[in-house]
Amino acid sequence: MPSFRTRNTATDYETALTNCSYCSVGSIINKTSDEVRQDSGDAFYQKKNNGNDLALQIQAITKYMKSKSYIVSQYGTAVKPLSARNLLVTLATMSLGTECLLVHGETVQELPFVDSVHWIMVRKEAAGLRYYDYQMKIADGNVKQKVKTKHNNSLGDNEVISNVPMFACGEEAELDNDYCAVLLSLCHTSQASSL
Repeated sequence: MPSFRTRNTATDYETALTNCSYCSVGSIINKTSDEVRQDSGDAFYQKKNNGNDLALQIQAITKYMKSKSYIVSQYGTAVKPLSARNLLVTLATMSLGTECLLVHGETVQELPFVDSVHWIMVRKEAAGLRYYDYQMKIADGNVKQKVKTKHNNSLGDNEVISNVPMFACGEEAELDNDYCAVLLSLCHTSQASSL
């Protein structure tokens, strides 16, 4: 079920396109991007697309989700990410209703996460895997218009939902040999006893 409260509440263009981790975490706990940023102490911001910063970001998100009573299982790392095939195999083994945070990107010259690093939420539903990008659910009308204009994108008023992973601005990811991902599978402790 989509999160109705989650929005990208950035008030400027640059933040609106770099706060995907806050938007994705917010989609799980039903908070806006700014609420997650403030609640986490701004711990998720990734300064550069490199394995070191990404590893720290994954660690910070995992710690934050655990503080919200989630059991977190990590598949892949910033240095040894999942391939597209391994990601799909891993997701296929998960129970119906499982929600995950997915950070994915592209490998350049065998270095993972060099290009197009982006966080989204994945849910295993009866109809299959659904990928949700709440970063494009921009609350500020001026910021939304600037994103639409600069990226030639006709964004609606809601999150972007797809049957395939997507990068920023709703661009579908190519699940090829250059694709790489880290998956954080989440289960709230209140649901763990029923599994």
